[in-house]
Order: sequence, then structure tokens, then C-alpha cells
Amino acid sequence: MTNRTATRIDAAALVSTIVAALIILALTTDTATAQIKLGSRIKSAASGAVSGTVTGGTAGGSLQTGNVTFDERVLEITPERLDQFMLGLEAEVAMAAKVNAQDLDAIDRANAAATTAYEKEMAAYEAAVKKHDACTGAISKDVEKQMAPGMDNAQQDRARMEAVAARVKAAKDAGNMTEVRRLVDSLAAAVNPGAQRMVAQSNAAAERASSECGAIPTKPESPARISPLTWSDVISAGQKASRMNVEQYQIFRERVAPYVVSQGKSSNMMYTSSEVGALKSKSDALGKFGHVFKEY
Repeated sequence: MTNRTATRIDAAALVSTIVAALIILALTTDTATAQIKLGSRIKSAASGAVSGTVTGGTAGGSLQTGNVTFDERVLEITPERLDQFMLGLEAEVAMAAKVNAQDLDAIDRANAAATTAYEKEMAAYEAAVKKHDACTGAISKDVEKQMAPGMDNAQQDRARMEAVAARVKAAKDAGNMTEVRRLVDSLAAAVNPGAQRMVAQSNAAAERASSECGAIPTKPESPARISPLTWSDVISAGQKASRMNVEQYQIFRERVAPYVVSQGKSSNMMYTSSEVGALKSKSDALGKFGHVFKEY
């Protein structure tokens, strides 16, 4: 007897679970994303949005009424704010139409084509860079050979410069500025020919590289990818149109949604008496957006 009773109880619980699931499914769209989002919003409204701010709840007809603490996050529901909020819902509807009108396959094809074209351009660029580097590298080796004798002379010049520098310092310490100027001038006259020769060779190499190797290859820019609109864009459009900040809009939406979805008959959300009055005064206007809360 006990086993049969337990079986009947388990079966009843299973039926209740299935019926509850079917009711939730009927209230939502046939998209998994919409179901998940609506479910998360209802849970958030019940447990997170105004957690710890409700006290003294009593039954007010079919709606829960009590004390709600309002702050910069939780805004009081008033007729004026509901008008403001419905501007946000209108913006959501407009953006949702754009989201649904997107040809995602076409966007994917366009992005794939852009990526393929970019990869071809990069392959051509890398080949051009390799060719250019080989050309300029050969010229650089020629210049190094031409400058090699001068580099040996440069080492000798450096030794002479250090010796002359010591003589310049001694003359300066002695206050003999005439000798300082003479030494500096002689040093410049001795070094300048070699320096000028090296500069001339370097300039000639640059001109040769430009003539024989061409301009340095330009790296192609990364392709501009098309980013499809998402449902987060829908909520963002509503938030901006409502002139509330992100958190205010999300919480306000969570609090109004149960009232609209149930058509004002029941709600697991707590409201103040004045909020219930505000909601009832805008019931007809809010009812036009019932599909919004069910779909996303």
C-alpha cells in the first residue's frame, strides 16, 4: 500500500512539473534564447533586483503590496516614469525588428569573403617585403664594402680626435682660447672629408635602393568586419530611449514585466500602493508591449 501511494504521489508530482513547464513555454517564444532570457529576468526580479528592500507585504487584490525602499538603483514606478519607460519599449520593438531582419548568412559570407581577400593581400605583401629586403640587403652589402676602408680611417681619426681633445682641454684650462679655436678648426678640417665621403656613399645607396628596389611595400589594413546586431542591442536601445541608466532600466523592466505578462492579475513582485495605482492607470498602454516581455 505504501509503495502504491508513493507511486501515485511521484506521478502527480511529475504531471505538475510537466504542466508548469508547458505554461512557461506557452508564455515565451519558441526560441531557446528568449526562454532563457525571460527566465533569468523573472528570477532576477524575484531575488536580486530589489532584494532586501521589501517589508510588510500584504495582499492588495491580486497584487502584492508593501513597503519598497527606493534609491538611485530602484526607481519608484510612477505614471511619468512609465511613460518614459514605454519610450524605451518602443525603441526595443524597433531594434528587435532590425535584429530579426538581419540576413546572418549574408553577413557570414561577407565577413568570410573579406577575410579571404585580406589573406591574399597579406600573402602578396609578405612576398613583396621579402623581395624588397633582398634587394636592399644586397645594396647594403655593397655600401659596407665601399665604406670598409673609411671605417679603418675612422678608427685612426678617433685616436687623433681623442689626442686633440686632450690638447683642447689643456688649452682651455690655461685660458688660451686662441689655441682652443685653432685646434677645433684643424680637427674639423681633418675629419670632415671622411665624414662627407661616408654621407655621400650613404645617400647614393639610398637613391640606388629607391631606383632598383622600389618603394617599401605597404601593409594592407585589416578587413572591416560586419558585426550583427544582438538582443543586447535591443535592451541597450530601450535603455537609451528611456533616459535611465543601465541598471535603473534593467531593474525597472524586471519590476514591470511580471505585471504586464500576467495582464495585471497576479505578480510575484512587491509594489507600493501608489505603484499599483500607477501601473493600473497605464495598463492599456503597457498591454500593447506584452509580447516584448514574452519574446526577449
